[in-house]
Amino acid sequence: MEETKLWVLGLPVKDYTSEINKALEEADKIVAALHLKDKLVPWHRKFSHKNWFFFKHFSEALEEVEKALSSEKKVAFWASGDPLFFGVGKKFLTRFDPREIKLIPALSSLQVAFAEAKILWEGAFFVSLHGSRKTERNHTLEDIPALVRQYKKLVILTDSENSPKRIAHTLLEARLYQIKMIVAERLGRPEENIIDGTPADFSQKDFKTPNLVIIISEELNKNPVFGLKEKEFLYERGLITKDEVRAVILHKLRLPHRGIFWDIGAGSGSVSCEVANLSPGLLVYAVEKHRERINLIKKNRQKFGLFNVKVIEGNAPEVLSALPSPDRVFIGGGGKGLEDILNAVWLKLKSGPVVIATITIESLDTAYRFLKEKNGLKEVVSIQVSRSSHRISGYTYLKAQNQIYLLVGEKYGN
Repeated sequence: MEETKLWVLGLPVKDYTSEINKALEEADKIVAALHLKDKLVPWHRKFSHKNWFFFKHFSEALEEVEKALSSEKKVAFWASGDPLFFGVGKKFLTRFDPREIKLIPALSSLQVAFAEAKILWEGAFFVSLHGSRKTERNHTLEDIPALVRQYKKLVILTDSENSPKRIAHTLLEARLYQIKMIVAERLGRPEENIIDGTPADFSQKDFKTPNLVIIISEELNKNPVFGLKEKEFLYERGLITKDEVRAVILHKLRLPHRGIFWDIGAGSGSVSCEVANLSPGLLVYAVEKHRERINLIKKNRQKFGLFNVKVIEGNAPEVLSALPSPDRVFIGGGGKGLEDILNAVWLKLKSGPVVIATITIESLDTAYRFLKEKNGLKEVVSIQVSRSSHRISGYTYLKAQNQIYLLVGEKYGN
């Protein structure tokens, strides 16, 4: 280990020592997690005359705090790090009167981890997987590959279920092989350790708890935010949704940040790939029955690094029943089976837009009648695109593409 020759010292903005002493002196009860007991020895010794309560489960602590406050007692609650950073602060501020609460922060585990790893934490995105349930401000393990594609630095607070090993497996399943993972275990304890490696390095390794994970993926996603070019895709001659049409389709779909997207009759996968790139939090199911087109979708997925695209080989509507219920649906194929596909889609669609693209009058009529019957027709759009083409006698002319009809429907809940 190299000898330290330069110390860069952070001066605290505010010294809370006197306020901590005052809080402990005035408190009728002092509450702390059992795993903090060793760190609190000096305070416990100094305030041994106080009523201390050590808990294993937070529910016990909350009950104790409520009981004390309802009896007009004062409580000092020890939290590790910054209580407002994925900590108990949120719970207390929403459960009790904020005017009666004083928050005293310390360095968070995130700050300590970045300092020990000697990495700037500017621009990092932070996620907590503690007992993770998917809410507007919370994420699950399945969201991690999409977040890695969105952010150059991702920090994950783990728990026993969502461990570094499971995170590594999730990244490998998404084919994110080359990104850098850093695991900070037992921060602030004698056995503190900072380890870096790849997902493959950590996929079979167990770490001591508590720990957190930092993922660095600075060079990962070089795709534009929107506008994958038609000429960049591999596709059968003429069988691709043109750039201009794709742009209108995506606008009409009003893509959410997360959820399930179905692309039925995916062809080369241009719509699937554009959706997956634009909304990395969406899980895209590209449904296609032709084997050669399936291979094209897989190659395009690989080319753009869009592993939130899952390729489903088979006939619609038969394969749709096994898929998770979608939040958005695009139908780019169907032919004579279009009405059956629409029935299957309507049955499983949670709520939200469905867009059908067709060039035939017959399919236009089928989709129009179906959406009218379901009270779900929003609009019908005709798109006629002409592009500049070869010069004739030194002049450029506009060559018309096939006219496309888009039927936009919407389902308003089940």
